[in-house]
Amino acid sequence: MPLDKCTRDINKVVKNLAYASIDSVFKEILDKAIDTKKGKCKAIAGDVWLALNDNYTSCFNLSNIGIIDLYNEAMLDIDFGIFKKILIINADGNLIEFNAQAT
Repeated sequence: MPLDKCTRDINKVVKNLAYASIDSVFKEILDKAIDTKKGKCKAIAGDVWLALNDNYTSCFNLSNIGIIDLYNEAMLDIDFGIFKKILIINADGNLIEFNAQAT
């Protein structure tokens, strides 16, 4: 699935993910979302945290542990850029926190 365009249509994302390795595609989606936000937030002074609302993992029937594992794997080697922390809020309201120095 080429990610040259962003889509917020979960049905399109799920359809495309059905044909790919979820781990590698998920990492690419996450990396692109973070890169987009880096550009939008680059003028902010001081410590900057990024919160991302997860609309995707609830479609894959993963347990909370499975979702955390998916994010832990995807966040390896992610460039945090200006962000001190990246917070992921999933559909159940659970929060996953990543610190820039920990990755």
